[in-house]
Amino acid sequence: MTSHILSSSEEVANFVVIDDVSAIQRRCLLAAVGLSSLIMGCAVTTDDFTQCVKKPAALWVTMSVVVFFAPLTAYILTVAMQLHSTDGIALLITAFGPSDILSAVFAYYTNSDVCLCLTVFMLSTTMAVGFIPCGVLICSSAFPTLSLAEIPYDTIIIILLEGVAGLGVGMAFRKFKEHWADNFVKVFSWTPLVPVITMIVVDGILVPHSLHASLGEITAVTIYLLVVLVGTYILGLLTGQGQNKCRAMAFCAGNKSSIVVLTIIHDSYSGHILVEALPEPTFLLIVFIGLGCLLSIAYQMFNYLKNSSLINLIEKEVGAENE
Repeated sequence: MTSHILSSSEEVANFVVIDDVSAIQRRCLLAAVGLSSLIMGCAVTTDDFTQCVKKPAALWVTMSVVVFFAPLTAYILTVAMQLHSTDGIALLITAFGPSDILSAVFAYYTNSDVCLCLTVFMLSTTMAVGFIPCGVLICSSAFPTLSLAEIPYDTIIIILLEGVAGLGVGMAFRKFKEHWADNFVKVFSWTPLVPVITMIVVDGILVPHSLHASLGEITAVTIYLLVVLVGTYILGLLTGQGQNKCRAMAFCAGNKSSIVVLTIIHDSYSGHILVEALPEPTFLLIVFIGLGCLLSIAYQMFNYLKNSSLINLIEKEVGAENE
């Protein structure tokens, strides 16, 4: 458990700004969903979604991980590492959350299946109406001293409406101006990360203790994310999926909807319990973004070196033929 030894003045300060932090988190994360939907919508067509449905193996394997494998991994870690109730329930409810749309951003930068990420995002968010209550029931059974509030159905509906609207506008733009849409995605594909990073920075400034994670929490979150990412990638390979689909599947499984998870936590708890429950979903988001950026940079560098070597080889062969 994170050690939060706060003076009375610090507690009062945290409680005063906590509602403001919740509002900022909501606005920033909804902005990220809207931007991602619009921008990534410009990168796909209706034919891409048709192909995703016609060959659904990758979709259903990913959904199985999102719904079953990820929560099971979190539960095993909670028991094995004997996490404190607040930390354990925060990790569990995070694992039960639907997939987030930031996965599509990193899928784009690693030349993965963007359409698969968008489909998993929409489908898992829709299914969240059913499987999050199951997750809440399991969490409440595992930690009966910490009850969870009702499911944020209004937030889920807003996310779905934003997603559908953004994707619709983006796909319509691509249909009529494909070249412009490609350039638009190239220029602005990174922008959905801005409101998310802004939210993390503001959280750290207004409620510093909400980002104070113990070594046990950091270890649990890191192991959880690595197991889910690597495990999903391997499952993709075992089911005969291509490298681009395997990468997309891993991103989908590892990226959980922070806005849904944080809304549940904010609605369920208050005071020091709320402050103690905030670090894990936030730290998971930070680690995911960090790994996503590293993998994107590594992929771009690999492609650059690969293409440079290929160009040099072609130039040598052409030169030899000319001689």
